[in-house]
Amino acid sequence: MLDEDILKLPLINDKMKFSGIYIIFNSENRKKYIGSSINIYKRYRQHCNELINNRHGNQYLQNSYNKNPNNFQFLLLEKTLNDRNILIEREQYWFDLTQSYKDNFGYNINPTAGNMTGFKFSEEQCKQRSIDRMGSKNSYYGKTHSDEIKNKMKINRHNKHPGFKLTKEDVLKIYELLEQGLSNTEIAKMYNVKQHTISQIKTGTRWTFLYEQYFEKDIV
Repeated sequence: MLDEDILKLPLINDKMKFSGIYIIFNSENRKKYIGSSINIYKRYRQHCNELINNRHGNQYLQNSYNKNPNNFQFLLLEKTLNDRNILIEREQYWFDLTQSYKDNFGYNINPTAGNMTGFKFSEEQCKQRSIDRMGSKNSYYGKTHSDEIKNKMKINRHNKHPGFKLTKEDVLKIYELLEQGLSNTEIAKMYNVKQHTISQIKTGTRWTFLYEQYFEKDIV
């Protein structure tokens, strides 16, 4: 999709309370952020609130937004069925097409879709999903992040006050990194915290309320 075609997409509005794929587009440098949600408008409102208040979980996107908010447009890429597999498949399609995870093209930190925001799973399903992501069953097993992606992750860490405590956005990102197969040691180094802290986040003994929400996917 050409940038000119992106600018022809509909702006997100309060009528779009359905499942789909969206794009946050910087009209100045042409960089993109691709996302999905079962409620496009609600997710749009969350992005706006976090960006305006300078507390977005993606510091790479936040830094760019802070330079000139007027450059950013929130657009609908496509409407989908309310089905998690379809959402992931279509989000990955747009990741690959726009290459929004590459530094020259976008703001997405990870190249793999699968956030599945807004979905709820039963306790049994949560346990099975955890088993399905162990070891070689994990789609990220045996892979490593490129230097480019690691640099984006470091931006999130180094742009914070040296004495910062983990925020909600940090913990949500840690859940994603754990799902992708990164070790407690690797993540602890990224966020300058003890391995024990990551271990507690991983088991839900710390940030318990967020752990329960995330693994039920009750977040948008």
